[in-house]
Amino acid sequence: MKKPLFLLLFIILIKIPVILNTQLTEDEAYYWVWSKNISLSYYDHPPVIAYLIKISTTIFGNSETGVRFFAIFLSFLTGLFLILIGKELKDHETSFNIILFLSAGIIFSVGSVVITPDTPLIFFSVLSYYFLLKYYKNKNFIYLSALSLGLALLSKYTAFLLAPSFLYFFYREKIFFKKERFLFALIALLVFSPVIIWNIQNNFVSFKFQFSHGIPSRGINLLNTLEYLRDAILVLSFPLSLIIFYYSFKGLFKEKLTFLTLSSFVPFLFFSLTSLKFRAEANWPVMGYIFMLILAGLYLKRNKIFWTFFSISFLLNILVHIHAIHPFIKIKKDPVYRMKGWREITMEVEKIRKEKNIKNIAANTYQWASILSFYLPDKPFVPSLNIGSRQNHYYFWKDKFFDMNKEFLFVGKLNKKFEKNFSKIEKLKDLNICRKKISVYILRK
Repeated sequence: MKKPLFLLLFIILIKIPVILNTQLTEDEAYYWVWSKNISLSYYDHPPVIAYLIKISTTIFGNSETGVRFFAIFLSFLTGLFLILIGKELKDHETSFNIILFLSAGIIFSVGSVVITPDTPLIFFSVLSYYFLLKYYKNKNFIYLSALSLGLALLSKYTAFLLAPSFLYFFYREKIFFKKERFLFALIALLVFSPVIIWNIQNNFVSFKFQFSHGIPSRGINLLNTLEYLRDAILVLSFPLSLIIFYYSFKGLFKEKLTFLTLSSFVPFLFFSLTSLKFRAEANWPVMGYIFMLILAGLYLKRNKIFWTFFSISFLLNILVHIHAIHPFIKIKKDPVYRMKGWREITMEVEKIRKEKNIKNIAANTYQWASILSFYLPDKPFVPSLNIGSRQNHYYFWKDKFFDMNKEFLFVGKLNKKFEKNFSKIEKLKDLNICRKKISVYILRK
């Protein structure tokens, strides 16, 4: 028990300098704005992410650490339950294998620093599986598993991809038509009910968005699938990801259909298929990756090839942490810069705001609107106009928009539709800080 626990503590502690030396990403700032406007659900995702940030910022304040507290805390708890799962399935060595995989995975490192819906999704999915394993010792644990699944669904819609795993479990345990299964479904649905209620109140707009987003009707493009597979190998940390996939498939062939094998591969295969139609992001099946670590940990042989691959991936992961704090490698589209420069560029906007003596400010994307809301000193509500851009939850906050018949500052890029919507468009300044290029205007209807 000591080895996996010490390793888990180490990989959690090295996240703290990254959190303290980086700024929020655009999506994190967006979720922070959600937390300031609590709702039963949101256009883009279910509400758990907003509730967690509301709790943490109430305790720790509206800082990067306050916003990200649950990223590191839930990641630590996820690691603890992975250790317990390894012990339940086999032994302490299996627990150590799982944490070894976890420690080198770039995607899990990012998830323990940057707060996203994936963080609670992973935690509650793992927790649900842990309680399912305890079911064999006490039948009532199945209801705690249902509660955890409901919270996973309340975190991110992709938790629905666990449905085949649970259905097979009910079938195998011969409780498919018994009260346990019906109570399980009832508990999970009750926990998820805020999202259902919100969607009923809003013409099922979030369900429609997710369905069209996840299953579009485009032509087949094999290049998308190849890119998806490449990215999956990278985010699980190459070359160790090859070991993870190898032993996961070995576990699949040995165990055939089980809750664990279905949970490992259904999310991965689902997005592999949808990637034939559109570009699927490598983080989307992250719930499946975490179950792959468990499955691979059961069958791993720690030989020379493993230790070589692990050492390379672990070292690369450490370098990623260092690079996140102080970038030292020149990369054209470096994702680290999503956590750099926002405060500095926002301070330049604040200077213009004071010079022009204009209080009201707006943007045209949720990213810039959210960043400005968080980093401007007075933390104002900055509306996203969404003119010619995709819909997001700012559409539901139109009652918070100020009077645009009066002059206001606009931060962003204009498109042709702005000329039809505004009588005054005056460009003030171009800003170019930390790889971020943006313009500031004065607009009026």
